[in-house]
Amino acid sequence: MSIKDKYREDNTHQDHVDDAMKNEKIIKALGILNMDWKTEWGGGFIHDDITYNLRPTDFILFDPRIPHRAADITVDRKRIALDFTMKAQ
Repeated sequence: MSIKDKYREDNTHQDHVDDAMKNEKIIKALGILNMDWKTEWGGGFIHDDITYNLRPTDFILFDPRIPHRAADITVDRKRIALDFTMKAQ
């Protein structure tokens, strides 16, 4: 779970490239939990240089080994997100 706001710049990163899951087929799910989050407030999801604007309670599935980050937030609100990794079949 993560809580981000305009005062916390996110870093572009990759997950599971150097750990025990590096050879597993995996996907990651990420969702915005704020029921009132507005797209114009920023805080979308950048994956492989493409920005995805998630609506409240949307989830996106992605490859966590490809560089990704949260887009900048432009308002003084907290964006709450949940993400978790799953083995793919």
